[in-house]
Amino acid sequence: MAEHGDKNDAELRARLDALAGRIADASEPSKEPQVETPVDGAMGSAIGVGMRAMGEFVGAVGVGAVIGWQLDEWLHSSPAALLIFLALGTAAGFYNVYRVASKPTPGARK
Repeated sequence: MAEHGDKNDAELRARLDALAGRIADASEPSKEPQVETPVDGAMGSAIGVGMRAMGEFVGAVGVGAVIGWQLDEWLHSSPAALLIFLALGTAAGFYNVYRVASKPTPGARK
């Protein structure tokens, strides 16, 4: 009977040693690069910045087109003013997108 108990103790000890080794391996920091997870709200903040940039661009192009179209109506110079102000609106839109994108995103990690 004592022989049976010694065998169970030896098996248990071997299993505990193997488990301790696996726990030690798992607790060591991984050598693989870790993928950074976004901070809470960072994705929503980034989407908000993108939507604002899109609105700034579309608004600038739209305002330039409307001003050019109206000037063409008043001056009977179709389509010269429309093309000029459409180009100016596009340039202003790109500048606005650059300005919005160059600001740091709130909630982003540094």
